[in-house]
Amino acid sequence: MFNKIKIKNKNQKIFNLQKKEFLGNKKATQSSYMVTWTYRIVAIVLIVMGFIAILWIRFSQPYDIRPLEAAVIAKKSIECLSQDQMITNSTFNKEKLKGCLDLDEENIFLIMKFQGKNVTLGRDTLEMYCKTANVEMKYKPFCYEQNYDVLDENQKLDEINVFIALDKSGKNVK
Repeated sequence: MFNKIKIKNKNQKIFNLQKKEFLGNKKATQSSYMVTWTYRIVAIVLIVMGFIAILWIRFSQPYDIRPLEAAVIAKKSIECLSQDQMITNSTFNKEKLKGCLDLDEENIFLIMKFQGKNVTLGRDTLEMYCKTANVEMKYKPFCYEQNYDVLDENQKLDEINVFIALDKSGKNVK
């Protein structure tokens, strides 16, 4: 009933009791809202563009997965040669390793050393490329060497050395 009370002053503004605001110069109010929303939209667009730029910079670079692949191949090869979580001289052979792992022997070199025995798989020139540190090459193979503790047939802790050279530079690295 008494929602709007006219207050006479210089600007002839109307006061709304329900919203508790002046309803006066509507054009000036609308233009100020447009200016503030324009700044808000510009700020939001700049923030979104900055976020996209950061993601683009981070993920546009090629990522070399050869270290992860070498670690997985090393673990899989040890699991392949172990029987009941032990490695024996009878299970430590090249045929079992070839049957267990489906690897492209052109792009990999794998050598495992256990109790004086060696099992090799793949192209052995990759090992030579890994050992030449001062030679400049466009795509040098990734070299990975790790020692793992395993149980032998006497239930004693022994060490197995795994050396892997990966030359998948055309597939994994640009």
